[in-house]
Amino acid sequence: MTLPSKPRFSIPAIFPGGTQIRTVSTAVRTRLQGNRAALPLRILFDAHWWIDGPPSGKSVLKALVSSWSTEFPADSISLHVRHRQRNQIEEDVASAGIYANFDESGWQPRNHALDVMTTIANRDSYDAHISQNFTSIVGSSLKCTFVHDAIFIDHPEWFSRTERAYLSVIRPSLRCSDVVFTSSDNEAQRIRRVWPETRQKVIPIGLGAPIWTQAPKSQLVDEVASRDRPYFLAVGRLNERKNLGRLIQAYSRHPRIGLTHDLVIVGARNGLLTSTAMTSHASVKVLSNVDDSQLTWLYENAAAMIFPSLEEGFGLPLLEADRFGLPIAASDIPVFREIDLADIYFDPLSVAAIGRALEDITAFPHRGAPRSPANWAEVVSVARATIVSAIGSSKE
Repeated sequence: MTLPSKPRFSIPAIFPGGTQIRTVSTAVRTRLQGNRAALPLRILFDAHWWIDGPPSGKSVLKALVSSWSTEFPADSISLHVRHRQRNQIEEDVASAGIYANFDESGWQPRNHALDVMTTIANRDSYDAHISQNFTSIVGSSLKCTFVHDAIFIDHPEWFSRTERAYLSVIRPSLRCSDVVFTSSDNEAQRIRRVWPETRQKVIPIGLGAPIWTQAPKSQLVDEVASRDRPYFLAVGRLNERKNLGRLIQAYSRHPRIGLTHDLVIVGARNGLLTSTAMTSHASVKVLSNVDDSQLTWLYENAAAMIFPSLEEGFGLPLLEADRFGLPIAASDIPVFREIDLADIYFDPLSVAAIGRALEDITAFPHRGAPRSPANWAEVVSVARATIVSAIGSSKE
């Protein structure tokens, strides 16, 4: 099968390349006056990651579906699911008060990329098919792909050979995508640079805080509470890019911080990680199996949030920490500056700089209301406005 080199639909002019997220959102508010009066849309969401996906993938999927249902109740939402997961997803959707149809059509392979790429969404059933990272190479409906990041192109050394092989399928599949959504302007610029054929169809739509932070339920984490000491919190998958090895070194070498604070790291191993990166320390707690209610308790009781990542497409833990009012020390990288939520920025390659940040962040008080204006209602409004305009352009 020959993949198309150009999208079959054109992206509206209100989303010029390089537009900042907040500027895009302002333009959309005006454009939505007409979009809300448009005919209801029939949207098919790929739900492969609803249960088994990476934390960021599950969070984005569930928030998109939930917020879309709330903001645009006249739209018909369908979830493309695998048969063995349907019952559990139906229960989740029902408990969240979401009305959705379920589509089990297609091959249904276990591999996410293959599942997405072989999903058939035709115009007679759906106006748009929304997936993550990969695009269907069949079907005639509008194809919208949310790409989390293209970091593996800039920094292949942070990824295993298996990961690089899997992620390499993103680019050829995107040739079939009509719209490429991503989270930040910084990531949109990267995608346009490394995959120049996508330049005219990349739209940064932002992200909101995970939906579990909106009405959090708290459950005590015994192994942290039992120590009865203040602690720094770091949240993220355990791999080279998250830079947790340097964080542990900085904490271990600091002459005073270890006497007063613990370091709690939340995340499971995922991806390339050297054997020396996670050196053990008596006051460092690594928690791999933490549910949303336990993570809520950890955020509620932390002294500060530390985010030492070397690179991110966005950085959802920043929004989570902001929602709970934590002081934040974060890497001085472009996307974190764009989000602009940290109290202190540090050089993530310098163990000494991370150590100074650990000491300095203790002087910052907890915040009141969240600083970030980001919300999922605006994210789905931007996405829907793009879809409506793209479909409209195809009929002109």
